[in-house]
Amino acid sequence: KDDMIKTFALDRLTDLEITKKHFKPDPGYDPSEQFRYCFGIVGPDEGEPEEVILSFNPLQGKYIKTLPLHHTQKIITDNDKELRVRLQLYITYDLIMELLSHGDNLKVISPISLADEIMSTLKSTLKLYARK
Repeated sequence: KDDMIKTFALDRLTDLEITKKHFKPDPGYDPSEQFRYCFGIVGPDEGEPEEVILSFNPLQGKYIKTLPLHHTQKIITDNDKELRVRLQLYITYDLIMELLSHGDNLKVISPISLADEIMSTLKSTLKLYARK
């Protein structure tokens, strides 16, 4: 309706209506390129991908090496103290939720704005558990 490409999770579609209309893809549209620097299916409305540097503890690092977070993942440091990786990604809600799921096994090194957002979310979470 508005000539914009939108992404929907199939499990969230309701009231599906089968019509006789045929979809004609834009020959210039490349979904692989659109999501190249995305984590998950959420893409940004604006901005550029950012360099993200993450430090994992050694145990979690083993997991991250065998199952990389993203195809842009490059190992910077791999020793008995940490696995440090660099990724090139858009900072999206999906990415933030993934990083939070690693708990105290992960520290965001950069960008500082992402580290600050993770820290703010964790502080808000801790407030939910404060005992008076």
